[in-house]
This record gives sequence, C-alpha cells and structure tokens, in this order.
Amino acid sequence: MKIMDKMILILQSFGILLVVLGHSIKEGTVLHTYIYSFHMPLFFFISGYLLDLSSKSNINFIKFKYFLIKKIQRLLIPYFVISSIAYIPKYILNKFAVRPVEMNLKSYICGFLYPWDNSIIFFWFLPTLFFIMLFTVIFLKELSKKVKNLLIISLLFYIVSGYIKIKFLNIEGILKYTVFFSVGIFYNQNKEKIDNFFKLDKSKYIIIYNIILFINCIKYFFQWDFIIFQELKSLFISLIGILFSISLAKYICKNNIQIFKILYRKSYTIYLYSWFPQVLIRIIGIQILRIEWYYISPISFIFGVLFPVFLNVIIDYAISKKNMPKHYLSILFGL
Repeated sequence: MKIMDKMILILQSFGILLVVLGHSIKEGTVLHTYIYSFHMPLFFFISGYLLDLSSKSNINFIKFKYFLIKKIQRLLIPYFVISSIAYIPKYILNKFAVRPVEMNLKSYICGFLYPWDNSIIFFWFLPTLFFIMLFTVIFLKELSKKVKNLLIISLLFYIVSGYIKIKFLNIEGILKYTVFFSVGIFYNQNKEKIDNFFKLDKSKYIIIYNIILFINCIKYFFQWDFIIFQELKSLFISLIGILFSISLAKYICKNNIQIFKILYRKSYTIYLYSWFPQVLIRIIGIQILRIEWYYISPISFIFGVLFPVFLNVIIDYAISKKNMPKHYLSILFGL
C-alpha cells in the first residue's frame, strides 16, 4: 500500500472515530468542544483531497455527467433510502426524540430539503458534500478557474456564512464548509511545501497543535462579540485541527502502527449506520433506565463503531454466499 493511500485511510478512520465519539458524549464538555472544533472540517478536507487525487490534480479530466451520476449514487441515494428507513421507527419513538417528526408527507419531504430536520440529523453532511462537490467541479472545470481562485471565493463564503442562516438545502453549511474542501484540493497539489512549512513530519508538532486545540476548549477563551472575528477564530482552530490530524496520521504511518487497520474503508458505513445503535442505547440507558451519561457514552461509542463494521462484514458474507447483486445494494445502502 502506498504511503499516501495509507495516510488517507488513517485520516478517515481517525475522523470517523471522532464523529462517533462526538455523538456519544454530553454536549458542553471539554471533549465535546474539542471534537466539534474540527472533526467535520476534517471530513470535508479529506473529501477535497480525494477528489483532486482521483482526478490527478486536473479537474478537467472529470467527465461531468459521469461524475454527477456517481455522486448521486454515492451520497444522495443512501441519504434518501436510509433516512426513509429510519423515519417510521423515529415516529414510533417520538416521545424519546430530541427532534420529533410528524407522520405526514410535508414533514417527510422537508426532512430531505432541510437536512438539519432529517430523521437522522447526522446526515446533513451528505447533501452538503454533494453540492460542494458540484460547485467545485463547475467552478474549476466548466468555468476554467484555478484552485487559488476557489480558495479565495470559499474563504469569502465562509465569512458570509456567519451572517446568512439559510437552512434550505443547508446553504449555510455549503457556504461554511466549501473552504475546507478547497483546502483539501490545495493540499494534495502542494503536499511537500505544506508539510515542510507546518513541520507535519515532526512528531512534536502533534503535541503543539493539540495544545492549541485544548486551549480553545477553555470557556470564554478568545471570545469576541463580532461575528466575523468568531468565524475567523473558528476557521483558524479548524485548520489547526486538520494540521494536527495530518501530523498524527503521518506519525502512525511512519511507525507502522496498526491501531486503525480494522476501520480501513469502513468509515462511510460507520457514518451511515452508527445512528441506529447510538440512539437505541441513549433511549434505553439515559431516558428509560436513567443511567448517567458517562456510563452510557463508552457503550454508545463502542456499539456505534462495531455495529456498522459487523453489518458490513455480514452483508459482504451474505452477498458472496447468495450471489446477491452487490452493486445495487451498495448504491441503495452505501455499503
């Protein structure tokens, strides 16, 4: 396996563990603040990196029609299918839900058009990434613009996102996260320069970047009244988190540490299916049995990771034994 291939697998694995852990712990804690300061920007960064890597740093190689169909299959179809599967169970368990749903067509459709109202709130990422990818390819390929221009535009988008609160299609999120996707593209095209400039191959910088992230978690640290300053601070911390993640991945790769190997190429499955065990554990453990969250969080985290992994393994085994159409199942369920 190539070094960069392994590094991106480590980044994906580390990122998805942060996502599941973030969904397992109580809001307002230092660890929750730490995770949420950079874990989703990291995923958009990885997505941008992979897009540029797959196109060999030339978006013009991408055939737009094929690209569009592929991303609809990869992102939007699982978004609709799995959200629909979750809709009825969520309605039945409405009294336990943080965001109850109504059993009518309007509520069902709005859950797709307003991703933060989706039956699985985690899924806001899917349409957001789809539209960011669409915008990026149109901007770089169809409009023949350069990556540096994309970075400038996306930075302006990020600043504006603090003032524009449009929930429809998560336009606010599209504006906010395009910059991290663009940074991922830029990093792939300038890896050596960026690695050298930020000392990403030096293990001590893992600690330095991590300290900055934890300092940010101290309440009222770097608090400003103006939205633009808040947004720029948030951008800075997110980028520090990405640098920390790259440094950590490089260290793990360099020392051949196998800690994430079981998760390689399973991060998307974990993302799609971790909601089901985590919600069930929260309902039973916290809301019914009234067990304190710090006892439930480790259980939620473990099952949030292992359930999707075992689901993936079981379905792969069933497909191989029953000669089932894997291609169609992978499109429908994101496996």
